[in-house]
Amino acid sequence: MKRRTVVAGALILIVAFVLGAVAIQATGALPSSYTFRLAAGEERQGDLVVTARDVSFAAGSRVAGDVSIMAVGSIDLAGTIDGDLSILAPASDVQLADSFALTGNLTVCARRVTPLDGLSIGGRRETGCDRLATLFSGSGESIQTAIPALHLPLFSGYSGSGGAQIVQMALTAFLVAGVAAAIAFFFPDHLRQISATAFSQTRLSLLAGLMLLGLAVGISLLVLVLTLATVGGLCVGLPLFAGAWAILLAALIVGWVAIAYPLGGWLLRRSAVNAPPVAAAALGALALTGAHGLIQIVPCLGWLSFLVLLGLGSVGLGALILTRAGTRPYPQFVRRRA
Repeated sequence: MKRRTVVAGALILIVAFVLGAVAIQATGALPSSYTFRLAAGEERQGDLVVTARDVSFAAGSRVAGDVSIMAVGSIDLAGTIDGDLSILAPASDVQLADSFALTGNLTVCARRVTPLDGLSIGGRRETGCDRLATLFSGSGESIQTAIPALHLPLFSGYSGSGGAQIVQMALTAFLVAGVAAAIAFFFPDHLRQISATAFSQTRLSLLAGLMLLGLAVGISLLVLVLTLATVGGLCVGLPLFAGAWAILLAALIVGWVAIAYPLGGWLLRRSAVNAPPVAAAALGALALTGAHGLIQIVPCLGWLSFLVLLGLGSVGLGALILTRAGTRPYPQFVRRRA
């Protein structure tokens, strides 16, 4: 039974990563460039899919085919498109110049589109979700300005000079320690159950965590492809999609704390200190997050910090799944009746 579980998990992982690779290929993602520009006088034949940070079609450029754009930065269009245009950019402003011309339909999911009047658009106009970002970020404020406040260095790395990175690392470590203390205070039994399973069923926990992460990445890229293919039709589901990722990140943090919890207990025992579980969780999270941060800011060791985060986080996440958020032991032993 255990062997079948491992094989099934491996197959699911393979399928997830294949889906991700197909999605990247299908979207025409540009991993080495965040800006797409169509210069004046440049022409493209056939349908065009653009995924980039900033997009610019200069005056005098032309695309003979349908165009799909997904961006998080600025979108400036001044050329001609002989076909339909779909734009998915809920955090961006779309600027359409006077020289912009479109022979087909215009479908826009963006924070703001200017102007819309007086333009040469041959088909229908659909801008039903052009205020989506304003709904999330407050009245008139762009999501782009709110993203830095939601920056999670534990997952996305530290920035700035060496001193600034050390300060960010220390703040992140203390923040995670505070979260760990809160989890241990309100859910001590759940935390102990997850931690015990993570160390007693390490391989299975790692497999379960990697399976979930792989499926999440594969499904995310698949949703991206479907959104572009449906001309922004899935744009209205972005809040639900973002909420699902927020839950996954929260589960990863809980798993990280579950791994750090025994470390804190070991450090307290080495210091001959008899402290409650809250102190063990906080100290363990502080030490583990701090150590991970030190590895992360050392030049040429970013890959190692990523592997540490992926490995330990996946083990904790898998244990959280196996124990159903710490509500039951794993494996469960069922007593048979005589």
